[in-house]
Amino acid sequence: MARRINVGLVDDHNEALNFYYKLIARKKIPFKGLCLVHFDSHPDLALPETIPVSQFTDRQELLENLTISDWILPAVYQLHFTSVVWIKPPWSSQISAGEYEVELGIDDSGFLKTSSKLPYYLSDLGFKDGLKDARFV
Repeated sequence: MARRINVGLVDDHNEALNFYYKLIARKKIPFKGLCLVHFDSHPDLALPETIPVSQFTDRQELLENLTISDWILPAVYQLHFTSVVWIKPPWSSQISAGEYEVELGIDDSGFLKTSSKLPYYLSDLGFKDGLKDARFV
């Protein structure tokens, strides 16, 4: 007998997070420790600018405030995804191909930031030293 898999189709990339939350609630996938394989010409690894980390536990608030470019790292910070593999076409240049360890944490204003010095984060003002509650992924 063939094994069933869960498939979700969404219009905007950030809507995929709601699909993951539903699978977690139904105990179809683990709460934490997943590897996200992301096929896209854009990394979608921006840091959310409109919602503080303290509101990440309010699923509805989080989903309403995320965009197609910043939906992955809140789930990483919550440990749902402990690794992310971005499969990108050759013309995508936002982040160079490679393997990176990235520190995520909370800045003094309560927002998610990174200590990564990748140009992607330096250009978006996502870089910050001295983060609280930091996690490495």
